[in-house]
Amino acid sequence: MKANWIKSTIWVGVLLLLGISCYGCGSSGGLDDVGGGIVLIPSSLAIPADGKSSTVITATITTTGGIPAGIGTQATFNTTLGKFSTGSTSYTGTIGNATGTLTVTLISSTTVGTAQVTCSAGGASSMIEIYFGDSSTNSIVLSSEKPSVDADGIDSTTITATVTDGLGRPKIGSTVQFTTSLGFFSNDSRGYSAVTNSGGQATATLFAGTSVGTAQITGMVGTEKAIIFVEFGADPDPDPKQVAAIALVSETTEISANGIDSTQITATLTDVNGIPVKSGTSVSFATTLGKFSNNSTAITAYTEGETGVAVVTLFAGTTAGNAQVTASSGSVRSVVYISFTDDPDSDPGKVAAIALSAGSLSIDANGTDSTVVTATLTDVNGKKVSSGTSVTFSTNLGAFSNNSKTITATTSGDTGQATATLFAGTTPGSAQVTASSGGVTSNIYIEFNLNPWH
Repeated sequence: MKANWIKSTIWVGVLLLLGISCYGCGSSGGLDDVGGGIVLIPSSLAIPADGKSSTVITATITTTGGIPAGIGTQATFNTTLGKFSTGSTSYTGTIGNATGTLTVTLISSTTVGTAQVTCSAGGASSMIEIYFGDSSTNSIVLSSEKPSVDADGIDSTTITATVTDGLGRPKIGSTVQFTTSLGFFSNDSRGYSAVTNSGGQATATLFAGTSVGTAQITGMVGTEKAIIFVEFGADPDPDPKQVAAIALVSETTEISANGIDSTQITATLTDVNGIPVKSGTSVSFATTLGKFSNNSTAITAYTEGETGVAVVTLFAGTTAGNAQVTASSGSVRSVVYISFTDDPDSDPGKVAAIALSAGSLSIDANGTDSTVVTATLTDVNGKKVSSGTSVTFSTNLGAFSNNSKTITATTSGDTGQATATLFAGTTPGSAQVTASSGGVTSNIYIEFNLNPWH
């Protein structure tokens, strides 16, 4: 009985020794038991798809209870894209350390895509995805600090562009071009450029202006672009007296420069919410060509009723060209252009205007001193009249070169000019010299000074 007990004890001891000696051998070590498994960690989750870039994948293999798999444990790696350093899409390795880890190097393909790398050992498996991308491409995403701002001319929001390459890495030093359909950036323009920082981000400050609406902001880097929308809402506390915008229109954009034709210019004034300003708000109009109904190049008008509208009339005059008409109220201004064209029914040979000038506007009344008076004749289109057009000069003091107070001269060449020489005589005073041609007259005054040697 004692002998049998000794034999049984010996056999149990042998079995225990065998079990201990086999633990950690080249088998799975119980990986398929609850608590065991494979953890895959890559040195990089994304690499360029250039056929040479690589990432090192470390597999940590454990048995039940999280104990590292033993030395000699085999694991097999497979990839759906790219290849391992062995040149194959499959690799089998053996653990040679006490940490239960095994590494493999995956080399990218030249095809953009996602590689699914699987590691299997002893019935357990794990999978990880590695992205092969084009590092030369750009991607841009826009965001706004605020989804809406007040259209009060002051409120603003920061627009941020985040630029990454094809691998999702921040792009440093890339130029982003921002544009907006409404409002303006900090440079007082609807276009703005900024360079990305170390985080791949570039920013622009967008001001709402005074127009209510939806601003479409576009960010571009290279050929890639992104769009975001920001709402410009009505100012909750506007000043009804303050002009925020002027809409300026002309009844017609083209009239004849015949001295008669005219057009009505209408200015509509609104506040920051687009509501017409109060009645009696003043508007200053100015033109670079022609004249308003007050026979001047500037005029002030006032809005009437609840329309916010002020109207003026512009006459073309006789000079062809483009008139720039400006309407201003407060710090707001608006411009419209009207073309003054040559009058198709005008007589180019008929005198419409005479411009007088003198070589000297002051001469001595010594009986010999003189000055040359020049008359420049133009037609209704502002062009010089034809050669040989006659001009009659007259004076109330002194005498012309014919020793008379009147003399007739003719224009020469294409200058439209005729001249007469006026002598002072010996009587001091102010001589009014008149030039007349075809019913048109013009005056100039020349001083005859007391002869200091008389």
